[in-house]
Amino acid sequence: MKDTDETHKLTETIYKGLTDNFTPGVRQIILAGKVYHKALVGVAAAARTYNEVLLRVGQTARTTCKGGTEDIGEAIYQIAEAQKEIQSRIEENSKALFSELILPLEQRLENDFKRSSAQHRRYTQGHKAVISPYVKASDNLKKFRKKTKNKVVYDDQKEAHYINALERCHEKLYEYRVQGLKLALLEDRKCHCFLLDRLSAVAYLYANHHKQSADTLLSGLPQWKQLSSRPQILPPEAERFLYQTKEEIGNGGVYWGNGHLSDETRSLGSPYRRSNSAHDMQRRPVSEYASPDAFYAGNFGAKTMPHSRGISVPPAAPPGTMQVRAIYSHVGEGDKKLSFTEGDLINVIGEQADGWQYGVNTRSGQYGWFPMSFTEPTVSPPREPPPQ
Repeated sequence: MKDTDETHKLTETIYKGLTDNFTPGVRQIILAGKVYHKALVGVAAAARTYNEVLLRVGQTARTTCKGGTEDIGEAIYQIAEAQKEIQSRIEENSKALFSELILPLEQRLENDFKRSSAQHRRYTQGHKAVISPYVKASDNLKKFRKKTKNKVVYDDQKEAHYINALERCHEKLYEYRVQGLKLALLEDRKCHCFLLDRLSAVAYLYANHHKQSADTLLSGLPQWKQLSSRPQILPPEAERFLYQTKEEIGNGGVYWGNGHLSDETRSLGSPYRRSNSAHDMQRRPVSEYASPDAFYAGNFGAKTMPHSRGISVPPAAPPGTMQVRAIYSHVGEGDKKLSFTEGDLINVIGEQADGWQYGVNTRSGQYGWFPMSFTEPTVSPPREPPPQ
């Protein structure tokens, strides 16, 4: 009887846990989920406004700034588009939170979860019906033994009848309690499994969303990071635009697309064209020396040596031109950067811009931009006067 009593107590504990713990917990999940869903809806509106602002900024930067921020604006626009796509999936997930979790739990709470309470009541009523015959048979046996305790003649057959009746009642009670425990365990598991199934469905959607979002962002992050790490370097489009603008203002006809001067500037017979002096070269903007041919296009270059693209080593620094010596080696990236080794002499052309200087390596004949901090000033050797 002791074992069956423990079984009955365990069954009662399971049903009590469903009624006092699980069902209130599900109600709290539903209420908190509704608050969470409402907050997500509010955040979605703010996120859409934020993405719209990003799109406008990116669109402006890539269309209205002449070459300086076109690539940056395109990157900002791409980030805004990526976040817009991610936000769209977030809104779909917020809808799934309601349709896949909150609504099913409400329906189950109103229907199936009430079944637990009804099943508990049925078990309690059936238990009363089963335990009553057992209690009655037990009392009959106790009364018979009490009456025949001091009698000389003892009726063994009647006692056996009471004992058999008690055993049959005990067997029925034991089977009922075991079956009731099994049903309680199954009901407890069904309730918790349903909750786990709904949570898993939402978690799967979240996992898929995060994976797609990571793929969307990681595909563009290296390029965006590279662009943001070079604020001091203008893109080629901006440099071409700047060169063209300066030349149109200064000379009115220089074309830098292929490194050659225009026909009008090449003409030496124009009455309005004056020769370039060394002092003029000092005052001319850096953009005029962005091409090696441009350096030799003036009168000074024509007087020092013939105009040839096959020149390997340029002449020494012209009078008044600053010359520096490399104190470190430098490897230029791309066609516009100057490479040199320690000890190379570099003729400086134009003015310094953000720590970068344009010049020509006297050893290799290469033109390009180089970091001024890698060099130290030196004095150019005086040039011998031309023969009289």
